[in-house]
Amino acid sequence: EKVYGIKLEHVEVAIKPSTSNPIEITVPNREGMLRELYTRSAAPDGSVKYLSASVINKYIACPLAFYLHVVQGLNDDNEASDFMDSGSFGNIIHDTLNDCYRVDDKSDKGRVFTRENIDFFRKRHLEAAIVRNIKKHLLHVPADKLDSDTSPLRGEALMIVDTIKSYVNFVLDYDLDLIDKYGPFTVLECEKRHDIPLLQVGDEKFNFTYKPDRVDCVNGVVRIVDYKTGGDVTCFKPDEELGELFNGNMDKRRKAILQLFLYCYAYMIEHDDVEQVMPCIYKVSSMEDSGVLEGGEKTADKPQYVFKMSDATARAFISRMAETIKGMFDNDFVQAPLDTKSNCCNYCRFIDICRRMPQEKKW
Repeated sequence: EKVYGIKLEHVEVAIKPSTSNPIEITVPNREGMLRELYTRSAAPDGSVKYLSASVINKYIACPLAFYLHVVQGLNDDNEASDFMDSGSFGNIIHDTLNDCYRVDDKSDKGRVFTRENIDFFRKRHLEAAIVRNIKKHLLHVPADKLDSDTSPLRGEALMIVDTIKSYVNFVLDYDLDLIDKYGPFTVLECEKRHDIPLLQVGDEKFNFTYKPDRVDCVNGVVRIVDYKTGGDVTCFKPDEELGELFNGNMDKRRKAILQLFLYCYAYMIEHDDVEQVMPCIYKVSSMEDSGVLEGGEKTADKPQYVFKMSDATARAFISRMAETIKGMFDNDFVQAPLDTKSNCCNYCRFIDICRRMPQEKKW
């Protein structure tokens, strides 16, 4: 840039003050308060507290962030926005797929899906379901007015209809391929909440709740399906990478696999006639990589991992999960170990409290 023939150079200086030594914050876990909270049958007000897979994942990532969010109730999410974000995008796709595969919660036999069922939904109901879910999650139309709201979409809301439709069709096409290969499959439940009082995991007991996106039976095998719209890793080496599920410093820790393993375990505890469950991540943006693939590379011929109580990997997972729960109940809440190579702290909403210096803020 030149002003009156003189070349000017702009220099921006960003000062990031930091302490000479890293700040370490520890919150005492007084008298095992969480053990009492998550193992009692009911609080004085009659409510029951349950742990979930997402809460356990949060503890693994950083016990201090877990304490601030779960114990103290501080909000770690962004405020509701009038613009599309990854959360709204995922919720619209989730709910649209649930509209397709909806099952009566009172039914114990599920619902059989054929090619005709899916094609009928795609032709007659898909676009209407997308519009309804956009109004619900993006435009925040109240639930009691969704069915009566006939106003057309405009602006960004209208522009994303075709994008959402493309992603949903990826899933429907994948399921149609399953039908062509194995025949019609049965959806046993969708988004059904399971509350298990005092789930036994190793030597630990705790109240546990989970709500799978979908439980189905394909070719005689029960699958627990989790729809993911992000970049979740689906490849997994059972003999080498189990410990990484519990390593909070990993940038791309396989949180979705840990969640599904815990779902599989809990489902088999509830259904003692089920001897194996296949955890299945549906990568909506890349359906060819769906499943939990045994091995380190994404190839079409990789076998799908199947969770069995007798399997060495499953037994090791249960043992590590029990250790994690024991640590949550008995240990103090400390910051995750500082790893200068990790970007985990970059996305934490509590970084202004703990004063960690991230590699680069990305929100």
